Amino acid sequence: MPPFVDDSRYAPDSLKQIFALHNHPFGTRLSARDLRFIESMATVHDWEVLTREGRIRLSIVAFFSRSRDASAPTCDGFYQYVPATREMMLWTRTGGRWKQESHGTVTWLDERTYRLDAL
Repeated sequence: MPPFVDDSRYAPDSLKQIFALHNHPFGTRLSARDLRFIESMATVHDWEVLTREGRIRLSIVAFFSRSRDASAPTCDGFYQYVPATREMMLWTRTGGRWKQESHGTVTWLDERTYRLDAL
């Protein structure tokens, strides 16, 4: 993901990145590299962006599938990590609606390893 978007329709400082989208086809948990990447974007972008709808925090979203058939993946949900709060959430689709559950809080053990503490 590039740190900036150059679009002549908008002033250079008016476009902000809010989410980094990522794919985890078979539901594996987010890697330390994934989480550190979005944290590094906060050195370029703010932790929060003010939109017409209110404040939105920078986060990484990783979609996953629970399908056992690699040729026919489904979108069964996504993880969302918010570095400003260290919160990891799990979003799943149930009966046509999205359900959010807290998955825990990230505690960094070192640069490459984290622990997910249940809330």
